[in-house]
Amino acid sequence: MKLCKELGVHTEPRSVAGILIVPVVSWYEPVFDVDPDIQDASVEPVEVSMTDFLLCKWPSLLSGSDGSLASHMDKCNPELPETTEYKAVISFSHFLPLPQLVPEKRYLFYPNLPKAVGSRVLGERIKRLNPSCHIFGHTHYGWD
Repeated sequence: MKLCKELGVHTEPRSVAGILIVPVVSWYEPVFDVDPDIQDASVEPVEVSMTDFLLCKWPSLLSGSDGSLASHMDKCNPELPETTEYKAVISFSHFLPLPQLVPEKRYLFYPNLPKAVGSRVLGERIKRLNPSCHIFGHTHYGWD
């Protein structure tokens, strides 16, 4: 966040023409995958298939393999803003806020994909914020 601030990147809610724009920091968590695992030995674990596990380095107590990183990232967000004075509220995140936004596993090239695309704590934050619109970007569907 320090680098963002130095570069003039806004990381906290900001009003633009009466519309509140709310960026939301998040990370995925495996429990976002609410469906039973596909029983197929050829399907690699998410920790092997997704390069995040190789390329991202975290302090020893944080991991993408459990909820610790998602919880930590959620705490990086400021308190939810008061929204009643705005014409609209638009929030956005990198990851998906709802498991219902992921196609069924039988349609996915990589059925463990839901373990690395969204976060329940993100979904809970968005629900509490109750924006007019939420935009998310992380799906890997171009790859899948």
